[in-house]
Amino acid sequence: MSNCVLASSQSRTRTVISSAFRRILERDPPRIRVCDQAVRLLRYEGRDAAWFPCAAGGDAHAGRTETSLMLALDPARVDLELAEPGCTEDIAALMPRLRREGVRAVSPNGILGDPAGASAAEGRELLDRATAELREFVASWLGAEVTA
Repeated sequence: MSNCVLASSQSRTRTVISSAFRRILERDPPRIRVCDQAVRLLRYEGRDAAWFPCAAGGDAHAGRTETSLMLALDPARVDLELAEPGCTEDIAALMPRLRREGVRAVSPNGILGDPAGASAAEGRELLDRATAELREFVASWLGAEVTA
């Protein structure tokens, strides 16, 4: 049997996905459609599949966290002159409205957070932390050292 880990750094879904991940470990399929379908398909193909939420924390969309990650990953795609704050309310409090009405209803510019202070150095730190957490998870899951 081959193994497959689905990893996501989508900050706003960390709590929900963490809950789904616990169900995967208990062999109860998650109730999140995308994760559920992907994990079911991978298991159907004979893979031991799991979901790992490697959320970086911070704001939810196009704020400091994601802007820093993008500056580390692909700085040519980031135009900091266009960076502006959006809705900075707590994401947990916004989730019911976001689910009902979408991002534009709570943030006309589509940003959930404030990109001020974003940097490639911070993005690399966030990536390094997420990578270390993922390596630790995979090593624990497989019961073996991860060398790649």
